[in-house]
Amino acid sequence: MVLVALAALTLLRYFEVWTALGPDQVRTSDYTSSYVAAQTWRAGDGAHLYDRATQLAGHQALGTSHDALGLSYVNPPLSAVVAAPFSLFGYVTSYRVFALFQLFLLLLAIVIAVRVAPWPRSTPWLFRAGVGLLALAASGTGELLLQAQWDGVEALGLALAYLAWRRGWPGWAGVAIALSFGITKPHLAFGLVAFLIARGERRALGGAIAATGGMVMASILLVGVHGTLAFASAPATSAGVSPLPTMLGFTGLVYSNLQTGMGAEVLVAVGAALAVALAAALGSLSRRDPAKLEIALAGATVLSLLCAPHLLIHDLVVLAPVLVWCVARAEQAVGDRLTSWSEFALMGGWIALSEAALVDVGNAAVGVPGRLVPWLLLVAAAWSVLTTLGSGHRVRRLEAAVAPG
Repeated sequence: MVLVALAALTLLRYFEVWTALGPDQVRTSDYTSSYVAAQTWRAGDGAHLYDRATQLAGHQALGTSHDALGLSYVNPPLSAVVAAPFSLFGYVTSYRVFALFQLFLLLLAIVIAVRVAPWPRSTPWLFRAGVGLLALAASGTGELLLQAQWDGVEALGLALAYLAWRRGWPGWAGVAIALSFGITKPHLAFGLVAFLIARGERRALGGAIAATGGMVMASILLVGVHGTLAFASAPATSAGVSPLPTMLGFTGLVYSNLQTGMGAEVLVAVGAALAVALAAALGSLSRRDPAKLEIALAGATVLSLLCAPHLLIHDLVVLAPVLVWCVARAEQAVGDRLTSWSEFALMGGWIALSEAALVDVGNAAVGVPGRLVPWLLLVAAAWSVLTTLGSGHRVRRLEAAVAPG
Protein backbone atom coordinates (compact mmCIF):
# COMPACT_ATOMS: atom_id res chain seq x y z
CA MET A 1 0.00 0.00 0.00
CA VAL A 2 1.13 3.53 -0.78
CA LEU A 3 -0.02 4.62 2.69
CA VAL A 4 2.21 2.09 4.42
CA ALA A 5 5.22 2.96 2.27
CA LEU A 6 4.91 6.71 2.83
CA ALA A 7 4.43 6.28 6.57
CA ALA A 8 7.45 3.97 6.78
CA LEU A 9 9.62 6.42 4.83
CA THR A 10 8.53 9.24 7.15
CA LEU A 11 9.48 7.24 10.22
CA LEU A 12 12.85 6.38 8.70
CA ARG A 13 13.45 10.07 8.11
CA TYR A 14 12.69 10.81 11.76
CA PHE A 15 15.23 8.20 12.84
CA GLU A 16 17.81 9.54 10.39
CA VAL A 17 17.54 13.05 11.84
CA TRP A 18 17.45 11.77 15.43
CA THR A 19 20.49 9.51 15.12
CA ALA A 20 22.48 12.31 13.44
CA LEU A 21 22.19 14.58 16.48
CA GLY A 22 25.53 15.26 18.16
CA PRO A 23 26.11 15.56 21.93
CA ASP A 24 25.83 19.36 21.86
CA GLN A 25 22.51 19.20 20.00
CA VAL A 26 21.19 16.53 22.35
CA ARG A 27 21.87 18.84 25.27
CA THR A 28 19.33 21.34 23.90
CA SER A 29 16.43 18.88 24.31
CA ASP A 30 13.57 19.15 26.80
CA TYR A 31 14.83 15.97 28.44
CA THR A 32 17.60 17.88 30.20
CA SER A 33 15.15 19.13 32.84
CA SER A 34 13.89 15.61 33.62
CA TYR A 35 17.44 14.25 33.74
CA VAL A 36 18.57 16.96 36.17
CA ALA A 37 15.47 16.43 38.34
CA ALA A 38 16.07 12.67 38.41
CA GLN A 39 19.67 13.19 39.47
CA THR A 40 18.55 15.63 42.16
CA TRP A 41 16.10 13.08 43.53
CA ARG A 42 18.68 10.28 43.46
CA ALA A 43 21.00 12.54 45.46
CA GLY A 44 18.34 12.64 48.20
CA ASP A 45 17.39 16.27 47.59
CA GLY A 46 13.73 15.87 46.61
CA ALA A 47 12.82 19.02 48.53
CA HIS A 48 14.68 21.10 45.91
CA LEU A 49 13.32 19.50 42.74
CA TYR A 50 11.70 22.79 41.76
CA ASP A 51 14.37 25.10 43.19
CA ARG A 52 15.68 27.19 40.30
CA ALA A 53 19.21 27.52 41.67
CA THR A 54 19.46 23.75 42.10
CA GLN A 55 18.22 23.22 38.57
CA LEU A 56 20.66 25.70 37.06
CA ALA A 57 23.55 24.10 38.92
CA GLY A 58 22.51 20.70 37.57
CA HIS A 59 22.24 22.04 34.02
CA GLN A 60 25.66 23.67 34.22
CA ALA A 61 27.25 20.48 35.57
CA LEU A 62 25.61 18.60 32.71
CA GLY A 63 26.97 21.04 30.14
CA THR A 64 23.50 21.96 28.97
CA SER A 65 23.35 24.25 25.96
CA HIS A 66 22.83 27.92 26.81
CA ASP A 67 19.57 27.77 24.83
CA ALA A 68 18.22 25.09 27.18
CA LEU A 69 19.29 26.66 30.48
CA GLY A 70 15.88 28.29 30.78
CA LEU A 71 14.12 24.91 30.85
CA SER A 72 12.63 24.38 34.29
CA TYR A 73 11.42 21.07 35.65
CA VAL A 74 7.62 21.41 35.66
CA ASN A 75 6.42 17.79 35.66
CA PRO A 76 4.88 16.25 38.79
CA PRO A 77 7.38 14.99 41.40
CA LEU A 78 6.87 11.33 40.52
CA SER A 79 8.20 11.97 37.01
CA ALA A 80 11.62 12.48 38.54
CA VAL A 81 11.28 9.15 40.34
CA VAL A 82 10.25 7.37 37.13
CA ALA A 83 13.16 8.96 35.25
CA ALA A 84 15.67 8.02 37.95
CA PRO A 85 16.70 4.65 36.42
CA PHE A 86 17.38 6.38 33.11
CA SER A 87 19.61 8.94 34.84
CA LEU A 88 22.01 6.13 35.84
CA PHE A 89 23.40 6.43 32.31
CA GLY A 90 25.46 9.33 31.02
CA TYR A 91 23.27 12.06 29.60
CA VAL A 92 23.56 11.24 25.88
CA THR A 93 22.89 7.53 26.42
CA SER A 94 20.06 8.33 28.82
CA TYR A 95 18.49 10.65 26.27
CA ARG A 96 18.62 7.96 23.57
CA VAL A 97 17.21 5.22 25.80
CA PHE A 98 14.43 7.41 27.20
CA ALA A 99 13.38 8.62 23.74
CA LEU A 100 13.20 5.04 22.44
CA PHE A 101 11.26 4.02 25.55
CA GLN A 102 8.66 6.72 24.89
CA LEU A 103 8.45 5.68 21.23
CA PHE A 104 7.89 2.09 22.34
CA LEU A 105 5.05 3.18 24.65
CA LEU A 106 3.46 5.13 21.78
CA LEU A 107 3.76 2.11 19.48
CA LEU A 108 2.21 -0.09 22.17
CA ALA A 109 -0.70 2.36 22.51
CA ILE A 110 -1.34 2.18 18.77
CA VAL A 111 -1.13 -1.61 18.72
CA ILE A 112 -3.69 -1.80 21.53
CA ALA A 113 -6.01 0.50 19.59
CA VAL A 114 -5.60 -1.55 16.42
CA ARG A 115 -6.39 -4.78 18.28
CA VAL A 116 -9.34 -3.47 20.32
CA ALA A 117 -11.06 -1.09 17.87
CA PRO A 118 -14.36 -2.31 16.36
CA TRP A 119 -13.16 -3.17 12.87
CA PRO A 120 -15.58 -5.08 10.64
CA ARG A 121 -14.38 -8.64 10.21
CA SER A 122 -13.88 -8.00 6.49
CA THR A 123 -11.26 -5.27 7.10
CA PRO A 124 -7.85 -6.62 5.99
CA TRP A 125 -5.10 -6.68 8.61
CA LEU A 126 -2.81 -4.88 6.19
CA PHE A 127 -5.19 -1.92 6.14
CA ARG A 128 -5.48 -1.93 9.94
CA ALA A 129 -1.69 -1.99 10.24
CA GLY A 130 -1.44 0.80 7.66
CA VAL A 131 -3.73 3.03 9.71
CA GLY A 132 -1.64 2.29 12.80
CA LEU A 133 1.55 3.13 10.93
CA LEU A 134 0.03 6.38 9.67
CA ALA A 135 -0.89 7.28 13.25
CA LEU A 136 2.70 6.64 14.33
CA ALA A 137 4.27 8.62 11.47
CA ALA A 138 2.85 12.03 12.44
CA SER A 139 5.19 14.96 13.03
CA GLY A 140 4.51 14.78 16.76
CA THR A 141 6.37 11.46 16.84
CA GLY A 142 9.44 13.06 15.31
CA GLU A 143 9.36 15.78 17.97
CA LEU A 144 8.80 13.16 20.67
CA LEU A 145 12.07 11.56 19.62
CA LEU A 146 13.98 14.83 19.26
CA GLN A 147 12.92 16.16 22.66
CA ALA A 148 12.69 12.79 24.46
CA GLN A 149 9.34 13.92 25.84
CA TRP A 150 6.90 12.06 28.10
CA ASP A 151 3.86 11.80 25.84
CA GLY A 152 4.22 8.10 25.10
CA VAL A 153 3.02 7.53 28.66
CA GLU A 154 -0.21 9.51 28.16
CA ALA A 155 -0.91 7.86 24.79
CA LEU A 156 -0.55 4.42 26.38
CA GLY A 157 -2.72 5.40 29.33
CA LEU A 158 -5.47 6.62 27.00
CA ALA A 159 -5.30 3.42 24.93
CA LEU A 160 -5.50 1.31 28.10
CA ALA A 161 -8.50 3.32 29.30
CA TYR A 162 -10.19 2.70 25.94
CA LEU A 163 -9.42 -1.01 26.23
CA ALA A 164 -10.88 -1.09 29.73
CA TRP A 165 -14.09 0.64 28.65
CA ARG A 166 -14.46 -1.67 25.67
CA ARG A 167 -14.03 -4.70 27.91
CA GLY A 168 -16.41 -3.42 30.59
CA TRP A 169 -13.74 -2.60 33.19
CA PRO A 170 -14.50 1.05 34.02
CA GLY A 171 -12.48 0.99 37.23
CA TRP A 172 -9.29 0.27 35.33
CA ALA A 173 -10.17 3.01 32.83
CA GLY A 174 -10.15 5.50 35.69
CA VAL A 175 -6.85 4.15 36.98
CA ALA A 176 -5.23 4.33 33.54
CA ILE A 177 -6.19 7.96 32.91
CA ALA A 178 -5.31 9.12 36.42
CA LEU A 179 -1.90 7.44 36.51
CA SER A 180 -0.70 8.17 32.98
CA PHE A 181 -1.59 11.85 32.99
CA GLY A 182 -1.15 12.41 36.72
CA ILE A 183 2.47 11.25 36.76
CA THR A 184 3.47 13.14 33.63
CA LYS A 185 1.23 15.98 32.38
CA PRO A 186 -1.99 16.51 34.34
CA HIS A 187 -2.69 19.77 32.48
CA LEU A 188 -3.55 17.72 29.37
CA ALA A 189 -6.33 15.81 31.14
CA PHE A 190 -8.93 18.42 32.13
CA GLY A 191 -11.38 17.40 29.42
CA LEU A 192 -10.79 13.69 29.97
CA VAL A 193 -11.48 14.08 33.69
CA ALA A 194 -14.75 15.85 32.87
CA PHE A 195 -15.61 13.03 30.44
CA LEU A 196 -14.90 10.40 33.08
CA ILE A 197 -16.93 12.16 35.78
CA ALA A 198 -19.91 12.77 33.47
CA ARG A 199 -20.08 9.08 32.55
CA GLY A 200 -21.21 8.57 36.14
CA GLU A 201 -19.56 5.17 36.59
CA ARG A 202 -18.77 4.64 40.25
CA ARG A 203 -16.01 2.16 39.55
CA ALA A 204 -14.32 4.52 37.08
CA LEU A 205 -14.50 7.39 39.56
CA GLY A 206 -13.32 5.12 42.37
CA GLY A 207 -10.39 3.91 40.30
CA ALA A 208 -9.36 7.45 39.38
CA ILE A 209 -9.66 8.68 42.97
CA ALA A 210 -7.75 5.70 44.34
CA ALA A 211 -4.98 6.14 41.76
CA THR A 212 -4.74 9.88 42.47
CA GLY A 213 -4.58 9.27 46.21
CA GLY A 214 -1.91 6.65 45.68
CA MET A 215 0.16 9.08 43.58
CA VAL A 216 -0.06 11.77 46.26
CA MET A 217 0.97 9.35 49.00
CA ALA A 218 3.81 7.95 46.88
CA SER A 219 5.01 11.48 46.12
CA ILE A 220 5.03 12.42 49.81
CA LEU A 221 6.85 9.23 50.77
CA LEU A 222 9.40 9.29 47.95
CA VAL A 223 9.92 13.01 47.37
CA GLY A 224 8.76 14.60 50.60
CA VAL A 225 6.08 17.09 51.59
CA HIS A 226 8.05 20.16 50.52
CA GLY A 227 8.90 18.81 47.09
CA THR A 228 5.31 17.65 46.55
CA LEU A 229 3.80 21.01 47.51
CA ALA A 230 6.37 22.91 45.44
CA PHE A 231 4.90 21.38 42.27
CA ALA A 232 1.93 23.76 42.56
CA SER A 233 4.10 26.75 41.66
CA ALA A 234 6.36 24.97 39.15
CA PRO A 235 4.58 25.93 35.89
CA ALA A 236 5.14 29.64 36.60
CA THR A 237 8.91 29.16 36.50
CA SER A 238 8.85 28.25 32.79
CA ALA A 239 6.24 30.74 31.63
CA GLY A 240 8.75 32.65 29.52
CA VAL A 241 10.42 29.65 27.88
CA SER A 242 7.52 28.90 25.50
CA PRO A 243 5.82 32.14 24.38
CA LEU A 244 2.03 32.01 24.55
CA PRO A 245 1.55 32.51 20.76
CA THR A 246 3.50 29.27 20.15
CA MET A 247 0.99 27.14 22.06
CA LEU A 248 -1.25 24.86 19.99
CA GLY A 249 -4.45 24.94 22.05
CA PHE A 250 -6.89 27.75 22.87
CA THR A 251 -4.01 29.65 24.44
CA GLY A 252 -2.05 29.74 21.21
CA LEU A 253 -5.14 30.39 19.09
CA VAL A 254 -6.05 33.50 21.07
CA TYR A 255 -2.58 34.89 21.68
CA SER A 256 -1.43 34.33 18.09
CA ASN A 257 -4.35 36.40 16.86
CA LEU A 258 -4.50 39.02 19.61
CA GLN A 259 -2.00 40.93 21.70
CA THR A 260 -1.75 39.99 25.37
CA GLY A 261 -4.24 41.59 27.73
CA MET A 262 -7.34 41.01 29.81
CA GLY A 263 -9.47 40.35 26.74
CA ALA A 264 -7.19 37.54 25.59
CA GLU A 265 -7.15 36.00 29.06
CA VAL A 266 -10.95 36.04 29.21
CA LEU A 267 -11.25 34.43 25.77
CA VAL A 268 -8.83 31.66 26.75
CA ALA A 269 -10.72 31.01 30.00
CA VAL A 270 -14.11 30.94 28.25
CA GLY A 271 -12.82 28.64 25.51
CA ALA A 272 -11.33 26.25 28.07
CA ALA A 273 -14.53 26.21 30.10
CA LEU A 274 -16.62 25.45 27.01
CA ALA A 275 -14.23 22.65 26.04
CA VAL A 276 -14.52 21.04 29.47
CA ALA A 277 -18.33 21.36 29.38
CA LEU A 278 -18.51 19.74 25.94
CA ALA A 279 -16.21 16.93 27.06
CA ALA A 280 -18.55 16.29 29.97
CA ALA A 281 -21.54 16.24 27.61
CA LEU A 282 -19.77 13.67 25.45
CA GLY A 283 -19.14 11.55 28.52
CA SER A 284 -22.80 11.60 29.43
CA LEU A 285 -23.86 10.69 25.88
CA SER A 286 -21.39 7.80 25.68
CA ARG A 287 -22.62 6.45 29.02
CA ARG A 288 -26.21 6.28 27.77
CA ASP A 289 -25.21 4.73 24.43
CA PRO A 290 -22.07 2.52 24.45
CA ALA A 291 -21.99 2.58 20.62
CA LYS A 292 -20.87 6.21 20.86
CA LEU A 293 -17.78 5.49 22.97
CA GLU A 294 -15.16 5.81 20.20
CA ILE A 295 -16.23 9.15 18.77
CA ALA A 296 -17.17 10.61 22.16
CA LEU A 297 -13.82 9.66 23.72
CA ALA A 298 -12.05 11.04 20.65
CA GLY A 299 -13.88 14.34 21.03
CA ALA A 300 -13.12 14.51 24.75
CA THR A 301 -9.43 13.93 24.03
CA VAL A 302 -9.31 16.67 21.40
CA LEU A 303 -11.16 19.06 23.71
CA SER A 304 -8.80 18.14 26.53
CA LEU A 305 -5.83 19.14 24.40
CA LEU A 306 -7.53 22.33 23.25
CA CYS A 307 -8.15 23.55 26.80
CA ALA A 308 -4.64 22.65 28.00
CA PRO A 309 -2.78 25.83 28.99
CA HIS A 310 0.47 24.41 27.57
CA LEU A 311 0.23 22.33 24.38
CA LEU A 312 3.11 21.71 21.97
CA ILE A 313 3.67 19.53 18.92
CA HIS A 314 4.89 16.43 20.78
CA ASP A 315 1.70 16.40 22.89
CA LEU A 316 -0.33 15.67 19.76
CA VAL A 317 0.86 12.04 19.78
CA VAL A 318 -1.83 11.44 22.41
CA LEU A 319 -4.24 11.47 19.46
CA ALA A 320 -2.47 8.61 17.64
CA PRO A 321 -4.57 5.77 19.11
CA VAL A 322 -7.64 8.00 18.70
CA LEU A 323 -7.17 8.05 14.92
CA VAL A 324 -7.11 4.25 14.83
CA TRP A 325 -10.35 3.65 16.68
CA CYS A 326 -12.13 6.47 14.80
CA VAL A 327 -11.25 4.93 11.43
CA ALA A 328 -12.45 1.55 12.71
CA ARG A 329 -15.72 3.04 13.90
CA ALA A 330 -16.17 4.85 10.58
CA GLU A 331 -16.08 1.50 8.79
CA GLN A 332 -18.77 0.18 11.10
CA ALA A 333 -20.94 3.26 11.01
CA VAL A 334 -21.58 3.81 7.29
CA GLY A 335 -22.11 1.90 4.08
CA ASP A 336 -19.34 0.72 1.76
CA ARG A 337 -19.37 3.68 -0.60
CA LEU A 338 -19.35 6.27 2.18
CA THR A 339 -16.84 4.33 4.21
CA SER A 340 -13.98 5.22 1.92
CA TRP A 341 -14.86 8.91 2.08
CA SER A 342 -15.09 8.78 5.87
CA GLU A 343 -11.74 7.09 6.11
CA PHE A 344 -10.12 9.48 3.66
CA ALA A 345 -11.47 12.42 5.65
CA LEU A 346 -10.09 11.07 8.93
CA MET A 347 -6.70 10.11 7.55
CA GLY A 348 -6.46 13.25 5.45
CA GLY A 349 -7.28 15.31 8.51
CA TRP A 350 -4.53 13.53 10.43
CA ILE A 351 -1.99 14.31 7.71
CA ALA A 352 -3.16 17.93 7.62
CA LEU A 353 -2.77 18.18 11.40
CA SER A 354 0.74 16.77 11.15
CA GLU A 355 1.73 19.26 8.47
CA ALA A 356 0.11 22.18 10.28
CA ALA A 357 2.08 21.29 13.39
CA LEU A 358 5.32 21.59 11.41
CA VAL A 359 4.26 25.04 10.24
CA ASP A 360 3.31 26.09 13.78
CA VAL A 361 6.29 24.73 15.70
CA GLY A 362 8.23 27.59 17.26
CA ASN A 363 6.12 30.17 15.44
CA ALA A 364 5.49 33.14 17.75
CA ALA A 365 4.14 35.52 15.10
CA VAL A 366 0.92 37.35 15.94
CA GLY A 367 -1.67 37.90 13.22
CA VAL A 368 -4.65 36.27 11.53
CA PRO A 369 -5.14 33.30 11.25
CA GLY A 370 -2.62 32.60 14.01
CA ARG A 371 -1.66 29.02 14.77
CA LEU A 372 -3.17 26.44 12.41
CA VAL A 373 -3.29 23.41 14.71
CA PRO A 374 -5.99 24.74 17.07
CA TRP A 375 -8.24 25.52 14.10
CA LEU A 376 -7.96 21.91 12.95
CA LEU A 377 -8.53 20.65 16.49
CA LEU A 378 -11.68 22.78 16.65
CA VAL A 379 -12.91 21.15 13.43
CA ALA A 380 -12.17 17.70 14.87
CA ALA A 381 -13.98 18.56 18.10
CA ALA A 382 -17.03 19.85 16.22
CA TRP A 383 -17.09 16.69 14.07
CA SER A 384 -16.90 14.51 17.19
CA VAL A 385 -19.75 16.34 18.93
CA LEU A 386 -22.03 16.34 15.88
CA THR A 387 -21.26 12.71 15.06
CA THR A 388 -21.87 11.61 18.65
CA LEU A 389 -25.21 13.40 18.70
CA GLY A 390 -26.35 11.60 15.54
CA SER A 391 -24.57 8.24 15.48
CA GLY A 392 -26.29 6.02 17.99
CA HIS A 393 -29.07 3.86 16.58
CA ARG A 394 -27.47 3.47 13.12
CA VAL A 395 -24.21 2.22 14.65
CA ARG A 396 -25.99 -0.36 16.79
CA ARG A 397 -27.99 -1.67 13.83
CA LEU A 398 -24.85 -2.08 11.75
CA GLU A 399 -22.99 -3.77 14.60
CA ALA A 400 -25.86 -6.23 14.95
CA ALA A 401 -25.77 -6.90 11.22
CA VAL A 402 -22.08 -7.82 11.22
CA ALA A 403 -22.08 -9.71 14.53
CA PRO A 404 -21.34 -13.46 14.35
CA GLY A 405 -24.39 -15.69 14.19
